[in-house]
Amino acid sequence: MNFTPKDTNVYNDNQIIINSDRLIFNAKQDSILFSSDKVIGFNTNGSFHFDSEKNFIVNSNKIVLGLKNTADGSIIYGQEPAILGNQMEEFISDLIDAIQHLTEDIETKVSFIDSSGYETAFNPNNKLAFQTTIAMLEELRKSFASKCKSQTVLLK
Repeated sequence: MNFTPKDTNVYNDNQIIINSDRLIFNAKQDSILFSSDKVIGFNTNGSFHFDSEKNFIVNSNKIVLGLKNTADGSIIYGQEPAILGNQMEEFISDLIDAIQHLTEDIETKVSFIDSSGYETAFNPNNKLAFQTTIAMLEELRKSFASKCKSQTVLLK
């Protein structure tokens, strides 16, 4: 991403400039293909749209979404990695399982020596608190896919 093309008014080699109020490229039978040795750049003062009846596929070694201009004029490209939703869902589910097991162990198996030297025992009054925690964890597990996983953007 270090290469930036020269502006059209600075470029010294052969180039074709098409300038009009509107341009339409249409392939009736087959495809429109664009190819470049370095960069293909699209610029607009408005929005940029891709419409497809089928899939929209982006295939690259690295896909960067977004950039930020710094105070000194340099550019910082997207730094946050995307999350693979299915793997994250499995990880969250495993984490919730571990927390639930820990909660159940604390509820039923953990005892302490109090200041008098006596061992504490299970307190039935705590059962509601532990059940509430486990119910909250189950709700997190159920809601993860619908709240966190995109239904339209899929990653490899």
